[in-house]
Amino acid sequence: MPPALALVPTTPTPDADAARRADSALLLEDFLQGLRPSTAGTYRKALGAVAAAWPCALDDLPAVIIAAGRGALHRRVRHHMAELLNNGASPAYANVRLGALRSLVRYLRDTDEIDWLLTVRSARVVAYKDTAGPGLEAVRRLLATAAANPRPRQAARDVALLRVAVDHALRSGEITRITMDGLERAPDGAAVAVWIRGKGRHERERLLLTPAAANAVTHWLAARGEAPGRLFRCGTRAFANVLDRLAVRAQVPRTHPHGLRHTSISLACTIAGGDPTAVTAFARHGRFDVTLRYLDNLRDVPSRVAAGISALV
Repeated sequence: MPPALALVPTTPTPDADAARRADSALLLEDFLQGLRPSTAGTYRKALGAVAAAWPCALDDLPAVIIAAGRGALHRRVRHHMAELLNNGASPAYANVRLGALRSLVRYLRDTDEIDWLLTVRSARVVAYKDTAGPGLEAVRRLLATAAANPRPRQAARDVALLRVAVDHALRSGEITRITMDGLERAPDGAAVAVWIRGKGRHERERLLLTPAAANAVTHWLAARGEAPGRLFRCGTRAFANVLDRLAVRAQVPRTHPHGLRHTSISLACTIAGGDPTAVTAFARHGRFDVTLRYLDNLRDVPSRVAAGISALV
């Protein structure tokens, strides 16, 4: 096992150590402030987990990286990744930590604190195979259950959340970050469109709401009021909790917000007649091959080929 990384190569004086720690903390905060809020939150959590494992204080992490040097840091990061995977962590989870470290090292290089980059390779992630989500019938039952809630305000919010999420295949973060100033309305106050910031995108994009989604949002606005802030007044965890509660009442298997997106995109594959360009545009996928996974699963190509071989044999 590689030795723990020392904060500095020699024993510092108390004053020098305090100054170094202060500088390190400033570097970390400057790095995080240059990121999108959602990314900054994810990276702060990931880097905190790395610091706890090494171990060192989170604020000391930039100084630890600088003092370690390229070779020692690469060895330590490789060991950390292997340890995570051997202990059962998913490749995607391990890669979040690696991505946070890479980004921090790049920032330190760009600010002339070091002159090298972290080039440890990401863990191989197997593409997910379940792209069906809860399915159309389950979504219908979730909507009906939400509408039947005896609390009118909660019912209006939950129906609007589900409608916008399903009709437009929005990711959890995309829908929960919609704000009142990102909502377009008609002269009579009815909802028309929303502006969202998609995954990996720096500019917001306009999304024209379906009539059903627009009506649901308009109904929610009557209960919500005009106060500024998030349209649905909930974060990603609260959205997941809403789905858990509705699934229990609707007596359908529990799902997560991304499961709704899976169902929407799977339905889009059928509605678009298998046109990958149309589905990619609807789903706002950054890569064409992600859309192809949905189409391949829908067509179940392996099973069809297997059936053909079986018939021949």
